[in-house]
Amino acid sequence: MNIEVIWHEYRERLQRFLLSKVNNQADVEDLLQDILIKTYANLESLSSEQSIKPWIFQIANNTIIDFYRKKGRQNDISPEDLWYSQDSI
Repeated sequence: MNIEVIWHEYRERLQRFLLSKVNNQADVEDLLQDILIKTYANLESLSSEQSIKPWIFQIANNTIIDFYRKKGRQNDISPEDLWYSQDSI
């Protein structure tokens, strides 16, 4: 299977999926690029053309998870920061 054919067929669907999970268009574009790179790098591991859709959306889902993990680490939020203390009420 050719990466151009795959990307032509799934890019728009992936973008809609990403927009449902991430509300920043610039982040969505970055995630699409990451998904394209991961798809290209791992295309030879795909066993059958019939499994392309679930495979590429699993890559997308994992990329979203990685995005939020990285974002959470960058913000360095402690669990105590997530709740109001009784003193602040």
